Amino acid sequence: RAWAEETDTGDRDDLVPGVSDRAWRQVSVTSLECLGQKCPLLSECFPERARAQTREADVVVTNHAMLGIAASGSTHVLPEHAVLVVDEAHELADRITSQSTAELSAASIEAAARLTRRHAGLPTPDLDRAAADLGAALMDLPEGRFPHGLPDGVRAAVAHVRDAARELVTALKPAAGEKDTTDGGAKIAQAAMLVLFEVAEGMAADPTGHDVLWSARSSADGGWDASGITRLHSAPLNVSGLVRTNLLTERTGIFTSATLSLGGTFEPVARSL
Repeated sequence: RAWAEETDTGDRDDLVPGVSDRAWRQVSVTSLECLGQKCPLLSECFPERARAQTREADVVVTNHAMLGIAASGSTHVLPEHAVLVVDEAHELADRITSQSTAELSAASIEAAARLTRRHAGLPTPDLDRAAADLGAALMDLPEGRFPHGLPDGVRAAVAHVRDAARELVTALKPAAGEKDTTDGGAKIAQAAMLVLFEVAEGMAADPTGHDVLWSARSSADGGWDASGITRLHSAPLNVSGLVRTNLLTERTGIFTSATLSLGGTFEPVARSL
């Protein structure tokens, strides 16, 4: 809170020495939760200030984190541009993978349910049961990758989460033909439930070989802890499609690095794609 009063960017990478993921989540929202022009704090919004500046600029300098967000699907975070120049390009794939990694745990389900009850006034008994079932299923789940998909019991629990979240996504939407009068709080609940549904749907689906699925234990602040909460994670195995579709389509891309390799070939020069 004190840092927010003095920073010019609001960029988490500028916060030294940093805070836990749990702390950051309490003071930030995802792009889906953003209220846009309806937000009463629009004039204080760091991303909105940055967008206003970029609209007037000929050249915009940003970081890999922002490119990772854009590549993951939120392309609106960057202004319209015809040329993309990426320095230290050998690090870009890892940053995009990090931004594209999804997480599911009993705690994340409970957080979405809490938002729905608080902001939309909807009861969430089925989702609450699904969270409890998943928590029980994850309790004895070993850490590691699941190349052939989740174990049957865990998969069934994730499917229960998916189905319960789908029902709440439908309930949170305005009725057909009605004007959308959703207020800010309800929109946040909508976004949280939609994200939960999409994550659970992806993890419960038959493995396609395009994603990596694994479990890990972490403490309440997001650090690793052998006795902590077991969380499921999924990430794309290859982010080249995201780069091609969301960063390079109809643009010139120049990637520079002292250690960049393309197709297994070392290229210590700038390379235009």
